[in-house]
Amino acid sequence: MTQAKNVRGSLTFVFSIRIITVLAAGDTTQALQYFNAQAQAKYGPVLTALATSLPQIAASFSAPQLMSASGEVGEYVVSRTIDGVNQSF
Repeated sequence: MTQAKNVRGSLTFVFSIRIITVLAAGDTTQALQYFNAQAQAKYGPVLTALATSLPQIAASFSAPQLMSASGEVGEYVVSRTIDGVNQSF
């Protein structure tokens, strides 16, 4: 892996940790700043509905795992156990 890819991977990992930290604080306004306009419209109502549960939900996430990276976009997956079943997001 090149140094540029290592740096990009490290930066996107830090970014994913930051959003989980914001979710853990229950700060939906700040969390939505990490999404583009289309995703804000889609996920804003969901985050608002879950606002009081976000700290518990975020605390149950696994460490983010890089799934893919291309250009300036990195996709991570986190998992958590819900009713005894491991779910990935």
